[in-house]
Amino acid sequence: MLSKKNVLLSLLLMTSVVYSSTASSGPYHDYDYDKGFVPVDLIIMRPLGFVATLAGTALFIGLSPLTAFAQISPPHDAFKKTANLMIIAPALYTFDRPLGNKSLMYFPDP
Repeated sequence: MLSKKNVLLSLLLMTSVVYSSTASSGPYHDYDYDKGFVPVDLIIMRPLGFVATLAGTALFIGLSPLTAFAQISPPHDAFKKTANLMIIAPALYTFDRPLGNKSLMYFPDP
């Protein structure tokens, strides 16, 4: 059975590892970064982004026949726009956004 002391030390160790790994001076360090948002991002926002990516993928598949009708008329980019909105944006938010970055719409520089 774990004691309170061991649990607290484990949480402290995990928190320090997360903070030390996000404190690098990468290209996104100063862009909308908040140290206090890191635990919220890790525990709540990333799993919600993953669920949104899965739900968006399912919706994209379900709506693809209607999107095909919209694809007929010019400019013929309905699939691209729908995929960007329902799959790519939540996936980038979940998997590519730096930890602690609070921006809701994250699109990295090409």
